[in-house]
Amino acid sequence: MEKDRGHPNRLGIWGWVGGGSWGPDRYLYTLHRITGLALLFYFLLHIVVTSSRAIGEGAWEESMARVSGPLFVLGEYLVFVAFAFHAINGVRLLFAELGLGIGKPIEPIYP
Repeated sequence: MEKDRGHPNRLGIWGWVGGGSWGPDRYLYTLHRITGLALLFYFLLHIVVTSSRAIGEGAWEESMARVSGPLFVLGEYLVFVAFAFHAINGVRLLFAELGLGIGKPIEPIYP
């Protein structure tokens, strides 16, 4: 029988989804990772569709017909939003790594 560790999961699934006491940086980190994976998926899909041009005119027309629906048009707008967020957050992270805009560190005061 496993011994109780004294830290029961009181939040259930919301503790995993909601993140508990996450700050804005943690949410931005998670969203940065998700948009990075989404952009990678779009890039790979773009390579597959574009490479059909090398097969021939018929394959090109068929692949373009598959990706010209309203769902893909909405997806293109979402790709732009993901790209814009990923780029802006990347610049924010670059400034944070260089120590710009985060203030001077203070010495901790112990009780």
